[in-house]
Amino acid sequence: MFDVPVKPLVIFEGNITSGEQSGILFSFEDYLQLVDYTDSP
Repeated sequence: MFDVPVKPLVIFEGNITSGEQSGILFSFEDYLQLVDYTDSP
């Protein structure tokens, strides 16, 4: 279908730490709550 390499999804890091982080700084559960909240009419 597409002739480009597939990139992996970014991981959910959870908490902010003092080390280098390359993922999303939310837990997956927090993300789902945000999506559920913003989808409300």
